[in-house]
Amino acid sequence: MITAIIIEDEAPLRELLQILINEVDDEVKIIAVCESIKSGLESIALLNPDLVFLDVILPGGTGFDVVEQLPSGTCEIIFITAHDSFALEAFRHAAIGYVLKPVDKTDLKIAIANAKKRIVTGDSTSDFKKFLQQFRSKESGSMKIAIPTPEGFLFVNSKEVIRCEGDKIYTWIYLQNGKKILCSYNIGEFRKILPEDIFFQVHKSHIISLHFVRSYNGKDNTVELLDGTIIPVSRRSKGSFLNNFKLIARHID
Repeated sequence: MITAIIIEDEAPLRELLQILINEVDDEVKIIAVCESIKSGLESIALLNPDLVFLDVILPGGTGFDVVEQLPSGTCEIIFITAHDSFALEAFRHAAIGYVLKPVDKTDLKIAIANAKKRIVTGDSTSDFKKFLQQFRSKESGSMKIAIPTPEGFLFVNSKEVIRCEGDKIYTWIYLQNGKKILCSYNIGEFRKILPEDIFFQVHKSHIISLHFVRSYNGKDNTVELLDGTIIPVSRRSKGSFLNNFKLIARHID
């Protein structure tokens, strides 16, 4: 019997995965279902599963953050991702299992079979960690994020991001060097990826870096960034935004 944990923040997909996993391989036993990085890591440490089904995008970070905090060889990983361009490049390089959303039963069955082979050989997360180290900086306050684009994907240091602006199902990313990138994530996905202590969603269509705030205008509820951009602050977000800005302003150079 293979013990497994699901880490996925979307409740419908958590339920669907449990059903599909049971249908394609009755040797896999789901022993925990988690919705966040914190609860996922706690369950892995407590239950020591053989296999983890891990969403790429999670509240407050990514599935990569989970992998980086696991001791080498802890468990086998199957990533669940909605973004084909990202998965094909990153996961194939590392020979790590992945399944694209919407989850296909045949693909899931193949991924589980391959994972079971790696569990037997003991070849687990170490190769993927080496791949991540090529793109992730370990310096304090520095984190690279993966931005899917029509051409593939781009790794950008989060410190370079001034703001994100939602455009229907896409997002424009504005960088410190003046460039802007069209991304296939919607703005809700970036709310999960970007460091919560630095980035704040001031409006349903806008996420800003507090490091680039120049001023706040309480009369018309707008914030001006260092590049001169004026961003609206929703009434709903006003109080939380001002509280967050007061906390981080003390640490801004």
